Amino acid sequence: MLAPLSMGFRSFVFFAFVLMSTAKATSMPCPILFSGSPAHKKVQKYYDVVRSFYGPGRAQRSDLPWINHIEEGLIILESINASWKAKAAWCIHPLVQGDADLKAQFAVLQKLDPQVVALALEYRSVANETLSDTPFKKVEEVRLSPLKDVNDMLIADKVQNRKDFDRFHQGTHLRSKELDQYFRTWLARLGVSETRYQAYV
Repeated sequence: MLAPLSMGFRSFVFFAFVLMSTAKATSMPCPILFSGSPAHKKVQKYYDVVRSFYGPGRAQRSDLPWINHIEEGLIILESINASWKAKAAWCIHPLVQGDADLKAQFAVLQKLDPQVVALALEYRSVANETLSDTPFKKVEEVRLSPLKDVNDMLIADKVQNRKDFDRFHQGTHLRSKELDQYFRTWLARLGVSETRYQAYV
């Protein structure tokens, strides 16, 4: 069962970055990893990896930093009590999503927890099977993972991506109708109702 966030994306991230600006650490901590718990400290390592991978890159249309996708996804994973390994795998999923990146980042991946890398690769397998440019599928035809951690990651991805789609692309993108149906199909398959989705955003 998904629990709605206690505050919206914008206010949460703003509050987190205020905390970050007052921290005396030499590296930039992930906004939601301020509890200092052992689990959060483990996830920080993987957050650092994806920050290095993304660098200063920004999305073309929204001008949001690419890392925003990871940070908001972590907020969702935190709210559904996902495991630290699911959060860690979520952080590194961009390194394995495409073939070229997987090849280029393979040396980096070899230094990480094998179970976390396995989750990221399973995420790649499931997510890449039903992309927005693949033939339309019925809800029941969308394959989920047998692993809860991976399905939790998919929830984070589809909720966060739909939020950005609704904000920046709905009604203006050339494939707006198809993309809207794509996100609604995925969320329905993952058991995220429209009411629950709206609670997140």
